This record gives sequence, structure tokens and C-alpha cells, in this order.
Amino acid sequence: MDLSAKNKIPLLRVALEKVDIFSTEFSSQIQNIVTEHKEPGTGRKFVMFVMPGNRKFDADKIKSHIGLVDIRFATEQEVSEITSGTLPGGVPPFGNIFNLEVFADKALFDNEKIVFNAGDKSYSIDMKSSDYKKVVDPVVADICQ
Repeated sequence: MDLSAKNKIPLLRVALEKVDIFSTEFSSQIQNIVTEHKEPGTGRKFVMFVMPGNRKFDADKIKSHIGLVDIRFATEQEVSEITSGTLPGGVPPFGNIFNLEVFADKALFDNEKIVFNAGDKSYSIDMKSSDYKKVVDPVVADICQ
């Protein structure tokens, strides 16, 4: 899936730049988590949660605001299988390219720019949060502490 051409966003340009994460505001650095949950009537399903680096995943909010139940973190092996070999910590927040539904914390879009790993823990991408929203089209909700 060519996200940059489809959405007219210069992802290639930013993907080639090494971002100094130590000079980047921590709230603009994002983290993502792959989880599995029980979905009433359909069984178990993997999804991705994306949130600012300065916030914490809140299973209770996810249960009450989104309705997902029996949530557990995916294992390293499951993440690798879902992402065709990308290890936790390097998985980019584009769950849609891995056929994962994506839920993003609403605070993610408080920052003009977001920074995240680019498939490898050694390289990062920065992009406008509005462009990220356009490319991924996540379900936006209050999912963090």
C-alpha cells in the first residue's frame, strides 16, 4: 500500500530523515501497542492503540468508551507475525497496513507534529498529526490516563 501517493503526503521525504528524538518534545513522540481483545459475537481480534509518549494505556477507559473487553497485549511473536517480521518497538503506527483497526487517543492530535519509529528502533519519522489522521483514519477516543 503506497500511503504517500494515495494521500498526497510527502512520507518518503520525512522517512529519509533521521529524527533526533532527544530534542523532540516527549508528548509529540508516540507509542503504539498491539493488543488482542474479545469482540462479542465475532471471537478474538487484534487491534492497534496509538497514544502520545507521555500518556499511559488505560484498559478501563477502553472498555467503557469503546466497549472492547478481555484485552491482552500481543506477544512479541504475535506482533512479528502480524507485521511481517517487525519487532515491538519498531512497529510504525500504521495499523491499517497490517489490517489492524487503529484506535488513537484524542490527545495525539493536540500536537501539530508527531514522531514515531519507522519499522526499526534506530530510525524515526516525523509528520503532521493531521496527515497521520488522514492516512490512517483511526477511531479517535479518550483511551489514556
